[in-house]
Amino acid sequence: MSKAKNNLSWIFTTYRIRLLNFIRNRVETADDAQDILQDVFLKMIVSSGSNDISHVSAWLYRTARNRIADHYRKHREMRLEQMLEKDVADMTECLAGDENDQEKDFIRNLIWSRLNASLGRLPEKQRWVFIETEIKGVSFKELSARTGLSVNTLLSRKHYAVLYLREQLCDIYYELSGEDRR
Repeated sequence: MSKAKNNLSWIFTTYRIRLLNFIRNRVETADDAQDILQDVFLKMIVSSGSNDISHVSAWLYRTARNRIADHYRKHREMRLEQMLEKDVADMTECLAGDENDQEKDFIRNLIWSRLNASLGRLPEKQRWVFIETEIKGVSFKELSARTGLSVNTLLSRKHYAVLYLREQLCDIYYELSGEDRR
């Protein structure tokens, strides 16, 4: 590649508009597109000092596609978090409630059934940490002292369990709420 094409200023000037249009066609807002474009060029600046990028155009578009995927993954996780936070009080009330309401009993049984089935599909170590901390209320510090495992190991196992269970319970949320899954 010639020296002119290796120049970051030339690369930015040459590819900025086309790359921005490429990104805009794949994300919801112009601000998101601008943020992703900045991330791509920042990564190029950082990468240019450590390795030679032989095919600039291919590298830029591949990096942009990866950043777009990261953007949607992050967005999806944020929406799921907001949904769970918003409905956690209702869900807790429903699961622990003592009223004799047939509809709540049906929902409670459905959720517990799905939760138990999902827990059964988790790897044993993840399931154990989740049950100990969430259902039995044991602290990570206490589990660590009992087992000799580090708190970080226990946290990691629970993290993977929670991610899996969220996905499983997210399905039931959409079934019960009648909302479209996006």
